[in-house]
Amino acid sequence: MCCSRTADGTRLTVRRGRGSPKNSLILESFSLRSMARPDISIIISTYQRPRNLRLCLLAVTAQRDFPYKTELIVADDGSRDETSEVVERFRRETGAPVRFCTHPHRGFRAALTRNEGFALSTAPYILFLDGDCLIPPDHLAVHFRLRRPGLALTTDAVRWTREVSAACREEDVLTGEFTRRVLPAERQRIRVAHWKALLYHRLRHPNKPRLLGGNFSVWRRDFEAINGFDENYNGWGCEDDDVGIRLHQLGVRVYSIRGHTHTFHLWHPPVSTVPEKIRQGVNFPYFRRRGRLTRCRNGLQKREAGDLRAVLTGWEPGDPWPRRFAELGLQPVPFPSPNSLLSRPEPAPGPACWMAGPGGADAPQNRFFSFPRERAASRLPAESPHLPTAATALADPLPKESGNVEIEIAVWPRVAAFHGQADCRLLLIAEDGMPPRRLCAQADIVLGPWESPPADLRLARGVRYFPRHRLEAALAAVQ
Repeated sequence: MCCSRTADGTRLTVRRGRGSPKNSLILESFSLRSMARPDISIIISTYQRPRNLRLCLLAVTAQRDFPYKTELIVADDGSRDETSEVVERFRRETGAPVRFCTHPHRGFRAALTRNEGFALSTAPYILFLDGDCLIPPDHLAVHFRLRRPGLALTTDAVRWTREVSAACREEDVLTGEFTRRVLPAERQRIRVAHWKALLYHRLRHPNKPRLLGGNFSVWRRDFEAINGFDENYNGWGCEDDDVGIRLHQLGVRVYSIRGHTHTFHLWHPPVSTVPEKIRQGVNFPYFRRRGRLTRCRNGLQKREAGDLRAVLTGWEPGDPWPRRFAELGLQPVPFPSPNSLLSRPEPAPGPACWMAGPGGADAPQNRFFSFPRERAASRLPAESPHLPTAATALADPLPKESGNVEIEIAVWPRVAAFHGQADCRLLLIAEDGMPPRRLCAQADIVLGPWESPPADLRLARGVRYFPRHRLEAALAAVQ
């Protein structure tokens, strides 16, 4: 018999059942606190590793010094074995109201699996775990103690060998004895990674330390702000790096807590899509794309072109481009060109402004109108969730407050540079000729009059080119 303290402070007694197999255990007096508003949601993702999932669930129950309300969710990637029975058995033994979700298996889809688990959660703070990792008895307490607004916490895992994983028993998990099984080489690797992370923090590195999807915690509002995991990632790898980069773009720092806690990774055969090098992975080309949206399109919510916040610079009255974009669903807010009549300090009739915001019932649809600048703010829709404010819409160049703009479309030759700090910069070559190299270097996507980019059009590495008649394909590439 052995005892430990559970996640809600309840004493957990583990004894061998009389007449039971040698390795069977009976759990007594355990229950995760089930409240209307839990303090933390634990989302465990798994796929066809029932033994590892069983040990992971037991490690969650053996948490100490954590009196907060918890919510436990198991998100499955379409297992066809006894995974659901493992969850049901755990639910019967502990009385814990564990939520379970699954979907048909169509390859390794960790992003979809975690998003589905998140959809079942209700707590303001979320901890993502992999079902093949054991957490030490103080893991939840450490994450909860170190949480801060504007931070996402991540840590590493000690990688066990096949022999060490096979020797791990349920008693070892419940008592915490498994935490002593760390090879010297692994301990040194964790230590070096910890010091590297401290250096990245001090240098304010833009996208390091990396976020590890198998063990990170994040505020619910921050995860929803980036629209969760990008479900365009199918196959192993890069979906967690993508979340980390988009959190950085949002202004949330990824903070490493390797010096405080780490998990223990149970051995299992590698996934079939795991490459020898990350650059050879199926997801790597998509991961390295330019113009990454902070709020992805294929995430918790499925966002169409009309849901994107876009601005159009360098336009003139009578240009077909606003109407062309509107026909495809994108509703850009045109800005005056710096060299046009519309940007003069005191224009005679006032700046022309074409607004076609989604959901803006007060905005004129498919027509141009003109009015004095001082009256412009009162005429524009003031509370459209898809558009910048009226003051931002009439500024030239874009002010810092336009950081919520996702796409900036620059029409050349009327502009010489992009103005704002949009996530994706689209260069539209409206006339024959070669844009300056500086403008091409700033662009993420280029639309031109040629079927393929000519040699004189020097595009930076990773810039995607589309002919103008493939405008729909160019918009679809904005992810």
